Amino acid sequence: MRLKSKILSSLIAICMLCAISTISLAGGKIDDKEKMIKEHFDLSHDVVVVDKLVKKGRYLVKYDPDTGVVMFFDGDEVVATASAEVVMSNKHFDSDQILIRTEGDVDFLTGLRLGGQREELTIVGSANRIAIVSEQ
Repeated sequence: MRLKSKILSSLIAICMLCAISTISLAGGKIDDKEKMIKEHFDLSHDVVVVDKLVKKGRYLVKYDPDTGVVMFFDGDEVVATASAEVVMSNKHFDSDQILIRTEGDVDFLTGLRLGGQREELTIVGSANRIAIVSEQ
């Protein structure tokens, strides 16, 4: 009877460790409840997201894989949205990166790379990337 109890206790402990490991691997970037990718980005200068000017500052970026929409939040306010897709890279990105295309003196957002991850959010319909701005 004691052996069965020890085996059962060991199995429960292993299941708990697996659950904790799974949560830790997500790194806080994927919200399982909402199935969204979430990350804060600091824009060092103004950028245009599709047709909206987003001023420099810190934004919470959420990507909803069900709708394919990326949203930029300033507090509770959505300041810009765009259609996007997740592209997987062969390498892990060292830091968050903002991908832009410059036309004249205007920077257009073409994508976002997630530091410590292999995912890149690419704005659908954006032209080739010209510059990469690393986040700190």
